[in-house]
Amino acid sequence: SPHLQFECLLAEHADVLDLVCQGRAHLGLLAAQPTYSGDIAHARVPASAEFGLFVARSHPLAALQTVATEDLARWRALRLSSVITSDTPSDELFVSGARCWTAPDYLLLLEMAVLGFGWAALPRQLVTWYDSGQLQELQLPGWPKHVPVDVVWSRQHQLRPVAAWLLDRLLESI
Repeated sequence: SPHLQFECLLAEHADVLDLVCQGRAHLGLLAAQPTYSGDIAHARVPASAEFGLFVARSHPLAALQTVATEDLARWRALRLSSVITSDTPSDELFVSGARCWTAPDYLLLLEMAVLGFGWAALPRQLVTWYDSGQLQELQLPGWPKHVPVDVVWSRQHQLRPVAAWLLDRLLESI
């Protein structure tokens, strides 16, 4: 209907939960968490996210056939600013004191990687849609990573009809 209002907010991990708890967002999508606070309802969506490690084709890491964690440690890491202490697909690759630059969302991380600022763990679908062939996926044992995705909503705020309809669509089998 043309009379419905819809606002899409970009947030990652803990920021999604904060927006839902505040009532600023009715639904949120994020990498599945092992536990949620009691005021957050959640359900697993049928699709998962697949993360790979990417650098600009001109970056020295792109010339390596296979990459080791030690190779990554020599170069700047690009990661989400909102999840420095949270579980992300690439946490095991970061060592204390590692050089890293941060950004608030994956699209900006992709742009930073395209510009050659460092390497990043990015959703492969995002790279497929937006990199225009400028990024190269690094070959590292254990990568790419498949990450289950949950939809979350607040138990404190009743879902409106459109949000309930969208929740049903998100939970349908693909």
